[in-house]
Parts: sequence; structure tokens; C-alpha cells
Amino acid sequence: MIQLQSQLKKQPINSTQRVSNETVEKLKLLYFFFPKEKGSVHTSFNDILNDLMDDYVNKNLTDRQRDMFYQMLNNIQ
Repeated sequence: MIQLQSQLKKQPINSTQRVSNETVEKLKLLYFFFPKEKGSVHTSFNDILNDLMDDYVNKNLTDRQRDMFYQMLNNIQ
């Protein structure tokens, strides 16, 4: 884990990246089928992507993996 963290810190994350129009449309279409909480409708690309990532982390990772993910995330933020 420490080695991975040091690798993440060495490689700068470029926040400006191009996303094809096709990818944006696929994401919007997928989000249409995504269950939404009342009052939680997101339309921005980042909000939709964050919702999908959160759902994946909460539903597909084991407790140990989820804890490690959040620890690593906190260290790079």
C-alpha cells in the first residue's frame, strides 16, 4: 500500500482530460437507468461520474477493499 501511495504521489493527476461526445452520451444514458434518491438528480458530468463510482465502491468492493480505497483517496486529496 505504501508503495502504491508513493507511486500515486509521484504521478501528477491531470484534471483536464478530453472525453469524447460518445462517452458523455453513454454516461448520460446509463445515468437515466441509475436509481436516484429523492431530490438527488445530477446533470453535470462530474456529478454523474461520482455517483456511479460511489455506487460501485459501495456495492462491489469488500469491506476491506472499501476501507483501503477510502484511506488511499484521503491520502491523495
